[in-house]
Amino acid sequence: RVFGADKTTRCHFLGAPTTLPSGPMLLAAMMHCPVVLFFGLYRGGNRYDIYFEHFGDDIVLNREHRAEEIQSWMQRYVARLEHYARLAPYNWFNFYSFLGLRSHHNILIRLFCGPRAARLHRHASTTNGDGLPSGRFLDL
Repeated sequence: RVFGADKTTRCHFLGAPTTLPSGPMLLAAMMHCPVVLFFGLYRGGNRYDIYFEHFGDDIVLNREHRAEEIQSWMQRYVARLEHYARLAPYNWFNFYSFLGLRSHHNILIRLFCGPRAARLHRHASTTNGDGLPSGRFLDL
């Protein structure tokens, strides 16, 4: 979650632009330590699938290209989030708006129906008067 003056990076999550905090990536670069990603997917009852992934041995940021390198590492991280969100779309929930309403709506469509469905829906969409998208293909 991004607060006030936090350092952030623009990325694309499931095709929609979003802003994510870059602090964890900066901390990893400062500490020169390996980065391991951890994901837990709820499978019902008392069952979870647990995943650990090696992300990088040492995140090195070149001063001259620091912003671009942070963005590249963050986009790699977002790609892994997308992978696991697609594996278990019902595990995806968010308690704050890091996307606009229209983008959030399209992300839900992409998770549950795939990227082609989101493109079809976007072309069929209109607004329903309260600023939320609605359309002929899928109305959430």
